[in-house]
Amino acid sequence: MFDRFSSLMAKDGFTEVQQKLEAIALELKNENDPDRRRTLLKEMSRLLAEAQRISGLPPKMSHKPEQP
Repeated sequence: MFDRFSSLMAKDGFTEVQQKLEAIALELKNENDPDRRRTLLKEMSRLLAEAQRISGLPPKMSHKPEQP
């Protein structure tokens, strides 16, 4: 599970978390099974916590060469 968090940060973490939240929201909208809905809500909660953690990080430094 911790590797999952590491990989999120490696690839524009916030965008990936946002996309996963949107996908879960769509799945949740169409899900009728209470146990599956509960599982989806737990995953959403975890992703929201991850988004909050990412949003508290300082911006990444760009590695672009300086312009003269």
